[in-house]
Amino acid sequence: MVTANEFDPAGYTVFGRVARESPAPLVRATLDTLKKFGGEINAKCHSGYTPIQEAILNRKDPAACVSAFKGFEI
Repeated sequence: MVTANEFDPAGYTVFGRVARESPAPLVRATLDTLKKFGGEINAKCHSGYTPIQEAILNRKDPAACVSAFKGFEI
């Protein structure tokens, strides 16, 4: 387990891991919850992408992710 601002062994921040692996409808709610615990939402993973970019670029359903982020405050 890593803190909100550390990288996991695969090189993802907690936000990046959640954004990449959570079902699209849950990404926003999960990131909102993690944000409350003090993580840096704009921290880049080793891939060079922010978690929101990871969520959109690494999915079969990018439109669902974009839709889930409507109104999300960074």
